[in-house]
Amino acid sequence: MHYLIITSNYFPEPTGIGLYSTDLAQTLFSDGHQVSVLTTLPHYPWWRVPSEHSNIVPGTEFHDGILVTRCRSYIPSKFNALTRAMYELSILMNFLPILLKAKRRKFDFIVTYTPTLACAIMGRIMKLFFRIPFGIIVQDLSGIGASQSGLRGVALASKIAEKIEIGIISKANSVVTISLSMNRYLIKKKIKECVINLILNYSTKEHQQIEIKDARKRINVQDSKFLLLHAGNMGSKQDLGNIVQAARILESRLEVQFILLGNGNQEKFLKSMIGNLSNISIVQTVDENLFAHYLAAADVLIVNERATQTDMSLPSKLTTYFFGRKPILAAVSSSGATAEYIGDKAYVIKPNEPLEFADAVLHLVGHPALRSDLADRGLKFAKENLLPEVGRNFYRKWLKDVCLTIVK
Repeated sequence: MHYLIITSNYFPEPTGIGLYSTDLAQTLFSDGHQVSVLTTLPHYPWWRVPSEHSNIVPGTEFHDGILVTRCRSYIPSKFNALTRAMYELSILMNFLPILLKAKRRKFDFIVTYTPTLACAIMGRIMKLFFRIPFGIIVQDLSGIGASQSGLRGVALASKIAEKIEIGIISKANSVVTISLSMNRYLIKKKIKECVINLILNYSTKEHQQIEIKDARKRINVQDSKFLLLHAGNMGSKQDLGNIVQAARILESRLEVQFILLGNGNQEKFLKSMIGNLSNISIVQTVDENLFAHYLAAADVLIVNERATQTDMSLPSKLTTYFFGRKPILAAVSSSGATAEYIGDKAYVIKPNEPLEFADAVLHLVGHPALRSDLADRGLKFAKENLLPEVGRNFYRKWLKDVCLTIVK
């Protein structure tokens, strides 16, 4: 089989969809398939091409046996309806001529990823004009995501995006979602239940076991501190101002320390919020080894979402969090996909309630047995459901089944 993967996120992006698109490509290649990838320059979660990856330029090259073609795209520094549309349009306009030129190449199946609509649109074009079947892996829902994101001026844009997105998904040969909440949403939108497949995000790598004292020495955190870590994107949907406000409430509790680890379009705003607060800091995205030390150094790991977040996404950080054997404090909507997925494996509180967040921190400080119990539950769930080969085998089965259905 010759698979074409169309995605806006790919290696060497250190987090999010890029991890999964890269792992799928490598899995298929290791199974003996031919794999091509069409993608952009690495830009997530920094929302710029970082200096350490400035050597990656537009063009085609083989990476670990996989033919990877990269295009430039507009990368917004600020997010609103207009800049998002410009981002999507630039990807579409750069991808389109490449795929039209590649029409002579025989692809057996195309895999696309959302929430980048341009990728899904390209899959639809390839099916419509060249009769190549395609599937969509829904990591986020772009249309409803815009309406839940809290960004300005997105009401009309989200309705348009939702209509386009659902229209394209309805034309896919098969669809993968990462949560039951997404399944229900798509079924509600009249997507045939028989084409929808639930595959949980899994761990794409082995996890280092690092002693907490060694980890804290490496990242320069005192042993006496109670460290809470949020790792990942700093965007509108994470609503990390909630954590900053909680840190301000807890400023007099000298043992409590917060770290926000990552990058994102809200980074400058968060830095201005933090100001002179001494108990919270922002650390830029780090390499895999150093990230493992930050994870091991934490007492509690944080998931924080905007109160309006319900169906659109599921934080990919949760797979890493569960394997870290650390308790999770989740400030998320009780009716959302994240709360449903986490269940009783985290300490769940209301979003956008800094005082409740601060109280939850103090409760966890005072109840080490609860922290240990939550950590054990998360690790048990991860070992049963999120091991690398478990996830990879689900994707192997998905592609095998859908391709057999197409042949019939």
